[in-house]
Amino acid sequence: MDNLARVHYKTPMTAVSFEYFYQNLSHFLPKHRFTETYQYALYPSGKLFRPQLFLKLLNDFEIRHHSDHYFLASALEVHHTYTLLHDDLPCMDNDDYRRGKLSTHKKFGEWQAVLAGDGLLNFSYELLSQMKASPIHKYLRIFSRYLGPQGLILGQAMDLGEKQKSVAEYLKLHELKTARLIQVSCLSAAVAGNLDFKKKWAMWSLGKDLGLLFQILDDLSDFTDNTMDSANIFMTSSNEILDYSINLLNQIENCMSKYSLEETKKYFGIYLSKTVNDLQSKKLIEPVTLFLDLLNQRLRFFQR
Repeated sequence: MDNLARVHYKTPMTAVSFEYFYQNLSHFLPKHRFTETYQYALYPSGKLFRPQLFLKLLNDFEIRHHSDHYFLASALEVHHTYTLLHDDLPCMDNDDYRRGKLSTHKKFGEWQAVLAGDGLLNFSYELLSQMKASPIHKYLRIFSRYLGPQGLILGQAMDLGEKQKSVAEYLKLHELKTARLIQVSCLSAAVAGNLDFKKKWAMWSLGKDLGLLFQILDDLSDFTDNTMDSANIFMTSSNEILDYSINLLNQIENCMSKYSLEETKKYFGIYLSKTVNDLQSKKLIEPVTLFLDLLNQRLRFFQR
């Protein structure tokens, strides 16, 4: 692991597993004048939610981790990072900051961020290509089908269209833009575990529910007295979205109980607990405070 990776290595929950992530980046990232831009985008990493979810599901399926799994986990995070670079661009969401520092285009320039995103998109497939013992064609099909022009990228295109969206449009675009990569994480774990079709479909559905709840909670954190964005779905449909969120929680709990996803449940509980704590620190608007009380109650399921 190079010195830069060591400096930014900060994921204690999966320290052993994610040393492999930084080793993969250190070994396979090209070394040239543009490398600094890639490193800036990748380090420090975020929550590593998608690769950790993949590895936690493998644990629940009683699959021992090996190098192929770490290549796939690394590919998930690299692919996610490419989407963030492009999402932050002025022609898209126009965000100046990402993960507590200047976004890549603000640090290096727009064309640099565009090309860095393109590079990381391709780099994610290079990491997949390093897999030796796994059915790589299955993972390539999953990545290209669900993260490509009829999946994640379509969701981004839908998001950049009309700003005012119905609840159905909001859910569909985030099923594609946000949930698809989480679904790919869950489905890849099911493929690695050689699960039958019914269980693969259950993991695919779990990924959708997790991804939509993930996005709703993210939008919920922006719905405060200080940030009243008219495009926020809670401005027009808060009751409907909150009711839908409760249904998502029910489906997530049912799936995790039915398939005994104990490690995955505890990991998601850590994420959910942190989200609740973050929300509690903000000045929230009704009926969000009532929903937050419900989230606190539902945390017990994920923590026991």
